[in-house]
Order: sequence, then C-alpha cells, then structure tokens
Amino acid sequence: MLSLGNNGAIVGLPEQYRPATLEIEFSTEATVEKIQIEVAKNKLTLPQCIMKLLKTSNASDISLSASWYHEASSLPHYINVNFYDPGYNPKKWANSGYSILFNLANAKIIDMAYSQVSPDESSSQLHPVNLSCLCQNQEIANFLDAKSTP
Repeated sequence: MLSLGNNGAIVGLPEQYRPATLEIEFSTEATVEKIQIEVAKNKLTLPQCIMKLLKTSNASDISLSASWYHEASSLPHYINVNFYDPGYNPKKWANSGYSILFNLANAKIIDMAYSQVSPDESSSQLHPVNLSCLCQNQEIANFLDAKSTP
C-alpha cells in the first residue's frame, strides 16, 4: 500500500519511480474535475471521457497500491488507484468504485475496471471498462499504454 501526502506526493515508491504525484481537483459540486499523475517525470492528465465516470467526492475516498517486485514481462510494474463511490467505508470488505492501473514506467493507463458490490453486500463483481468505446481514438493514443493492454 502507498499513501498520498497532503501535497499530492505518492509516498512509498522506490527511487526509480520518483518523484511521483497524484493531483486531484474537485469542483464546487464535489465531483472530480481534474486528475494528473506524474511518475518519474512522466506526466498524464486524464481526459474527460474517463473523468465523467468517477463518482468519488473526497480525496480520502481514494486508495493506492503498487507492485514493482514482479517480473515485468507479462505485466508492467504498476500503480493501482482506486476511486471509490460515495458511501465508501474502509472497514467494509469491498466497496464499489473504479480502479485505474497505471504503468510506472510511463504513467499511461494499462487497464481500468469497475468493482460493483451487490446491494446486500454479499458479493462483488469486477467489470472491465472498454476505453475504446468511451474515448476517441486520438485521446486513447495519448493516455493508453498500448503495449501492455490485455
């Protein structure tokens, strides 16, 4: 697990992936207005086609994790950012929300999914997000890590 400092610094990554920041701006209506991630001088601002999906209304409803210990031939070293829906409770075994997997080598998106918890909270389903259906081709070329997309 990683932590997010007050200034947006991502704390817990090894030296080769620093400096790393996650800047999130909320509108006056408490909706996500802008997200920018920077990893080792690679910077990515998420396009509106992704932003409009996120329902997160508070920076405390975001969690980060990463992996850089595994063999990168099948899956690049990554950082996973979870944007939980309103009603997020860290004590629950699962919460609904979007997760975005970023490549630590270039800060581009590897994958995106939505985790949906059933109304009775007894199960959870992971739904892949088809970014090519949501975003224009020119946008995808700027943010999607085509080499590692499953």
